[in-house]
Amino acid sequence: NPEQMLRALSLAEQRFHLNFMLVGDPEKITALQSAAESIAPGRVTFHPPVRPNQVSETITRFDLGFYLLPANNYNNAAASPNKFFDFIHAGLGMCIGPSPEMARLCRQYGIGVVAPSFQPQAVAATLNQLSATDIDAMKRAALQTRQELCAEVELEKLLDLYRKLTEEAR
Repeated sequence: NPEQMLRALSLAEQRFHLNFMLVGDPEKITALQSAAESIAPGRVTFHPPVRPNQVSETITRFDLGFYLLPANNYNNAAASPNKFFDFIHAGLGMCIGPSPEMARLCRQYGIGVVAPSFQPQAVAATLNQLSATDIDAMKRAALQTRQELCAEVELEKLLDLYRKLTEEAR
């Protein structure tokens, strides 16, 4: 929800700057760029998209991943989107809304902060409470977490499950 992210940024302290790397309808992106300049002038940068396998490497220069996915249906509530794992694998801390599954993982691994609601005021207040020390700690935690929350580890879990199921079927 980039519009909500813009509103939250406009209410957050000036030390925060939002960087977007968007794909999709060029007209919508242009409209979002206009909104950004109106809502948070000079505090939003739009970067050209990169190939999916380059996202994590490209975003490593930032400090925080920022993602608001309202849990307004089951899929969103249970979601752990690619962006979430891109942030982890890039070694970023993150600020998210209270999407249940992402919030659970953020808290479990200490990789981010969870705003109490998706309202821009609540998200901005959550950002404003972060110190440089907090952000550095989340970044270190993300670097450790990426060793566990990765395709290799998850694939091994899936293979173990498959082995157990095939053994039971015999």
